[in-house]
Amino acid sequence: MKAQILIAAIIAAIIMATTALDLNPELGGRRWYVGGLFNKINGTTDDSIEGGAVQNLAYFDGSQWKKLEGKGPNGPVYVIKMDTKFNLIVGGKFTTVNDVPTGPVARYNSKDGKWESIVGSGTFSTGSRVHAIATDCFPQEKSTANAKNQLTGTRCDVYFGGYFNITGDVTCQNVARWQQTSNTEGKLLNLGTHGIKGTVYALYKKSLLTLTGASDTYLWVGGDLKVAGGPKYFARFEKIFDAGEETLVNLDGEGEDAITGVVRKFRYVNKYLAGQTDRLFLAGNFQVASKKCRNICEYNHKNKEFVALNGADTFTDGEGYDVALNSEDVYVGGTFTKPIKYVSFLPNEKEAWDGVHASQTANFDFPVHTMDVCSKYSKSCQAGSVAVGNMDGRIKFYDSENGKFEYFGTSQRPINQTTSDDVMLGAIYSYAAAGHLQVTFVVLAIVSALAMIL
Repeated sequence: MKAQILIAAIIAAIIMATTALDLNPELGGRRWYVGGLFNKINGTTDDSIEGGAVQNLAYFDGSQWKKLEGKGPNGPVYVIKMDTKFNLIVGGKFTTVNDVPTGPVARYNSKDGKWESIVGSGTFSTGSRVHAIATDCFPQEKSTANAKNQLTGTRCDVYFGGYFNITGDVTCQNVARWQQTSNTEGKLLNLGTHGIKGTVYALYKKSLLTLTGASDTYLWVGGDLKVAGGPKYFARFEKIFDAGEETLVNLDGEGEDAITGVVRKFRYVNKYLAGQTDRLFLAGNFQVASKKCRNICEYNHKNKEFVALNGADTFTDGEGYDVALNSEDVYVGGTFTKPIKYVSFLPNEKEAWDGVHASQTANFDFPVHTMDVCSKYSKSCQAGSVAVGNMDGRIKFYDSENGKFEYFGTSQRPINQTTSDDVMLGAIYSYAAAGHLQVTFVVLAIVSALAMIL
């Protein structure tokens, strides 16, 4: 049986790796997706761009602004995520996308080119919000049925968190899982009785299996969790593939080793071989007194300890709203002025934080609430290039290839509203920045396949 699963898994991994990029490859090209609250792009004569009228979601392809098919979300977008098969998932405070009833989370099916709900018959409570999304296209369930799903390319599960209640056949509060069963269908799961009463702002789930152990089955959770007698800010679900046995583990720590304050974002460095340790970075408005972490910290999942980054105690006068990675180089964006104002950069194994360029301060001249960074694997932008945005709609891009700071288009504030100044930038996201080279994906997919049966 194991031999059959292994063969099926390896074939599935190779097929997924070589065919996923053919589903709709332009979706993963040089597209900087921007979500928020807006209905106009600067430089247009009306409320339209190429593709039609814009509504709360658009993208910049390096030369012009465009949009996906149909109407955008009918409310603000807070988070954007693309899985490894180019399905685009967005979350926020909306109820429809392209007139499809979705609640505050929706999926753009890249194969069929349409927007879909992922909660089935479930109903969201009024005012529900989704702030965090994670995906997993290699769910670790050791069965021939799952291997077949991988072989036919029908599995890309979605995890989403925020502040919501879902009622119906399955009830969920503030965090949920959508388990895909076919190209257009899936089922909603609630991750057990966890007690999260507050807002989930950050989620992370490995999207490729590795040989590094149990971390493949973890779902990391951060926010203002408010679990009675449990985690306040930081936790992880374990045994997420064992229905009825899912467990929320408190990772806040104790005493001076405890994290105190809200976690807003995660970034993760995957390691792939046995004996290696993954790296998890947290950003937010917190501190860990004993580790001298302020608003940015690393967490060692094997020994369950926070790890101070060099100079992380200097982020004293503002919040870390976002964190991004280029390999193991760390970028932090926020409202702080130290160590480097608004965007600070720590090269791997270096002791001092720096800016991305000598003239950064004059160009990144606004507090940063969202950012993304091109990695060394990116095909469409130079490693170390950075896009940053402010909640009021300002966006700036640093192109590390030519050392220049640029706009997305003709203006520093490209998004706005036709009839009011009530503009909000919620997220900047680029799948190209995530660094999914086809050859790399093939190699990692084969490693994942091996992990499925070991």
